[in-house]
This record gives sequence, structure tokens and C-alpha cells, in this order.
Amino acid sequence: MKNKYLSNHKRGHLSRLWVLLVMLLALPFMAQAQSLTVSPATTETNPDDYGSVAIGAVSTPAKQYTFTGTGLSGNITVSFANATSFEGSVDNVNFTSSLVLPSSGGTIFVRFRPQRLGTTTDEFIQATGPANRSTISAFIDVRGTGTPGAPTISVDPTALGFGNQVTNTTSSPMSVNVTATSLTDGITVTAPAGFQVSTTANGTYSQTLTLPKLVVLLIQRCL
Repeated sequence: MKNKYLSNHKRGHLSRLWVLLVMLLALPFMAQAQSLTVSPATTETNPDDYGSVAIGAVSTPAKQYTFTGTGLSGNITVSFANATSFEGSVDNVNFTSSLVLPSSGGTIFVRFRPQRLGTTTDEFIQATGPANRSTISAFIDVRGTGTPGAPTISVDPTALGFGNQVTNTTSSPMSVNVTATSLTDGITVTAPAGFQVSTTANGTYSQTLTLPKLVVLLIQRCL
């Protein structure tokens, strides 16, 4: 005669083993915990300080940060939209205001390029990665101080040759790149007699004009 207690106990034991086996087999397919972290870590109250840098210059060497993504469904986007005084790179050569990293993360290089005098406030670099139906972010809080530098203005080329021009006719325009650093105001340009200047080839020409403090394109023509 069969022992019903032992038979039921055996079936219950096998059932539990079967459930455990199914769970172990399904474990690799369960949703991974999704995260995005950055090292070294910063906070709003303890940002990474780049010190004092002259306007028109950049901090050196660039600082490194490493992002680590886990379980993300796409690339990581690094934006400098809220850190306009800073720029980043993935190769420490080409710097820009937006970077893309693989979902697993990677290392970026950051440098400070001040646009104005004084210490930056509440600037942060934001990295965002897709996670399920939402996104997750990691932040690098940064700070730097812009200081006055040696004012410079340079032009390229330094001479233009318009050749012969029929009286009372206008020549084709020629361009000059004007670069300035550490200026506190715009650049006043005065053309010699018989010439006019403009900021666009088809724009309004005049004897004098004022350019911004940074890099601009100057168009000149002969009358």
C-alpha cells in the first residue's frame, strides 16, 4: 500500500524545484536595473572648480569624467546647454557643446572657456540616457572664473587686392576674418576713402561699423 503522505510530500518538493528552475532560467531575461553614473561625482554645493581663466583663453589641461551606463536602451547624450562657459570632447582634440557616448558610457574631456568676467553660477553638464519609456540623467556641476586677459585684435588676411575698378562702379566684395580676445566692448571698423564695409556680402555697406567682441566676418568692397 502506497504512503499518501510521502507521495504528496514528494510531489510538493518537485513542484518547488520546478519553480526554482524556471526562475533561474528566466533570470538572464529579467529587466536589468538601469542606471547612469559619473565619476568623479560633483554636487550643486560642491562643483568642480576650474579656477581663473582669462577671457579668450581655455583652461588646461582638460578635466576627465567617466560615465557608466547600465541597462540603457540607446546612446548617452551629453549636453552643455546649461554650461555655456564650458565645452567637451571625446578625444581631447575636437571640443563642442554636445557629445554622444555609447549606452555603456565612456570618458569625456571638459575645459573652461569663459565668455565674461566673474564666476559662473549654477552651470552643469547633463548626460541623458534612454531607459524603458523614460530617461535617466547624470550631472557634472562645474564652476570657473573669467578674468581680464591681454586684449588682442587680429585680421586674416592682412591685405586685400581689388585690382583696377571703373570709376563709379562697385567691385565684388572680399572677406576678412576679424578675431578678438579679452575686449570689453565692440570693435569699430573704419574703411579708407573709396571703400565700404559690411558684415554680410549682400548687406548694407558703410564707411564705418561696429563688430561684436568675438570672431566675425568682415566684408569689404571697392567703390
